[in-house]
Amino acid sequence: MEATKIKIMLNCLGVLFLIAFLAGMVLLAVFVAPEFCSMLHPQTKTNSQPSILIQNNVPQLPGGWMHFKPENRVTQTFKPRLHALSGVAVGIVTINRGRGGDTITLKVNRKGTTLASVSQIVPEGFNGFLLFNLPSPVRVEPNEVLDITLSDTGKIVFGWKLGSGTYKDGAGFNGGQKFMDFIFLTCGSL
Repeated sequence: MEATKIKIMLNCLGVLFLIAFLAGMVLLAVFVAPEFCSMLHPQTKTNSQPSILIQNNVPQLPGGWMHFKPENRVTQTFKPRLHALSGVAVGIVTINRGRGGDTITLKVNRKGTTLASVSQIVPEGFNGFLLFNLPSPVRVEPNEVLDITLSDTGKIVFGWKLGSGTYKDGAGFNGGQKFMDFIFLTCGSL
């Protein structure tokens, strides 16, 4: 009888954990993700449109990660929703401690042509969304296929978080082979 009670309690705890996790993901997508975009390209006379969250593919359940050393050619295709792309945030996790930070480079490409490239030094221990503010908003056509590529210097400190079937308008690729979806947010303006 005691074993049955323990199983019921563990099942209840598991359900509560899952509910708490899903609530956290909803809060992230609704409250935190838009804050990334509000930090991009503040309104000026030449840029009167604020950046807004265009899309995200935050998974409902935790996924894994993939390291993105240059030879892996880790890519996520996506379709922008607005005419200007001002920033991209990607889900990053430290996978190898003790190697120090590293430089991560994000590129936005159209059919093999790089539209924007941004690099930043990321400290070891980083875990969350890493925001890449594009140097200037990139003009795009809504629903055209673009891709995001990530690379590091080869130290293999970080992994790009991923999920299964989290983005219906694109796909993740590893070494040119279709893979799981990589986690990202895009920001843009009209």
